[in-house]
Amino acid sequence: TLNDLNHVITDSLSLFQDAHKDIEFHFFQGEGIPQLRIDAEKIKRVMVNLLDNAVAAMNNEHSTIEVRTLYDAAVNRVFVEVADNGCGVPSKYKFKIFEPYFSTKKSGSGLGFAIVSSIIADHHGNVSVRDNEPTGTVVSFDLPVSENQA
Repeated sequence: TLNDLNHVITDSLSLFQDAHKDIEFHFFQGEGIPQLRIDAEKIKRVMVNLLDNAVAAMNNEHSTIEVRTLYDAAVNRVFVEVADNGCGVPSKYKFKIFEPYFSTKKSGSGLGFAIVSSIIADHHGNVSVRDNEPTGTVVSFDLPVSENQA
């Protein structure tokens, strides 16, 4: 089914904006993002997991989470970034966080990023993590645009 990615993300974000009034959420919606052949519920689960981790990483009074979408017609992919200004991910964990049952949180199951990775892979996308400057983490993923969709 074709779905509007920005709409799916807005749905997920609104849950967090209501529940976390102490955190600033910003959504920068990319221009001209085509409808994508995605499972909206699964992509919503991806966003909830990523936003959940971003919220858990917050440790300062000016907590900000930014979500960006971008369509790159040259590679025919849509990119999504979830950036936070929280505590960040130590470099020794960057490759481990997508493994099942790996968690740095006492209460974490370690499945959040593994689920994200699995869902994005099912959608023929890629997921990655990098440092946000000056502090925090950026988790990004991309999804392909089918030839008949662009």
